[in-house]
Amino acid sequence: MSKMGKMNLAIAGCGAIARDHLNALRGIDALNLVALCDIDEQSVRRMSRECNVSQCYTDFSEMLKKEHLSIVSILTPPQTHASMAIEAISHGINVLLEKPLTMTTSEAKLIWKLSEVVRSN
Repeated sequence: MSKMGKMNLAIAGCGAIARDHLNALRGIDALNLVALCDIDEQSVRRMSRECNVSQCYTDFSEMLKKEHLSIVSILTPPQTHASMAIEAISHGINVLLEKPLTMTTSEAKLIWKLSEVVRSN
């Protein structure tokens, strides 16, 4: 958590759906948007200017290591959801996934099991 009890949030994926998520998340006082990530540097920089977020990344792993995140909202293409969610959960970060959750049931089960292990520790 950051100062004043707010939870630090990052957005991974700065495509069209990110604007909808950002508009919804702005209304939640308990969240502090601290970082954006997208493999397309132009997209992440553009959204950074629009949202007044100074921390921009093109490398998801780097963002997870450098930022003190409570939540990461993953808005990337579905085939990336499982690996990104697993990495974030492994860092103890809560995950919000855009639909579809994963490409396969086995990926979804793996995310569920990992989140249970992390939550119980």
